[in-house]
Parts: sequence; C-alpha cells; structure tokens
Amino acid sequence: PTPEETAALPWPSREVEKLSVNEKTEHYDINASYPKTNSETISVFFKNFIENQISVFKEDTSGVNDIESASSQSLTLDIDYNIVESDTVENYVFNIDRYTGGAHGMQVIQTFAYDH
Repeated sequence: PTPEETAALPWPSREVEKLSVNEKTEHYDINASYPKTNSETISVFFKNFIENQISVFKEDTSGVNDIESASSQSLTLDIDYNIVESDTVENYVFNIDRYTGGAHGMQVIQTFAYDH
C-alpha cells in the first residue's frame, strides 16, 4: 500500500467497543470496563488484564467473613479507562479503585501505550 493508504488504515489498537464485567455478591461489587480493539491480540490482552485484576481482588477478599471491618461493608473493585491519543500514540489509562476493608481504599493507575 502507498503511505496514504497505510495512513488511512485503522490503528490496531483503536477501540471499537467498550466491554464490561459486572458482578455483585453479598460481600463485594465488581464493575470493570475494558476496550475491544481492531486487533484480536490487543483485545485479548485487555480481557486477560481485567480478568487477572478480578481474580486478585477475589483472592484478596476471600476471607471477608473473618474481618469485621470488611464483612460489615461492601467491598468494591471499580476499573475504568480513558483513551489519550496523539498522531503517533494511543494510550489506554486504566483507573483501578479497590476497597477491601479498613480505613480507605487503594487507587492504581496503569497505562498501556501503542504506537503506529
């Protein structure tokens, strides 16, 4: 393809759909979003990233009945993302908010960058 044709092709990392995972039990509430992209490989990477975050959260909260401060409140995992892009880079900035009991929750920011 010519440079013009190449420039017109969709970026593999471009979001085509926002997917969600939502799960609520007696003790916790999980709400997570992640992108489906033009690339199956990148989409699977994001899906696996979210599934891993959920798995770790469930493991960390598996003893909720043994901790009074945790069992008396709803534990939460909220994951959302923003897309920050330029002419050459597309960034997915994930905000991960976890509350597993105690005085306060924990926030983590994880960024994945894709260039062209």
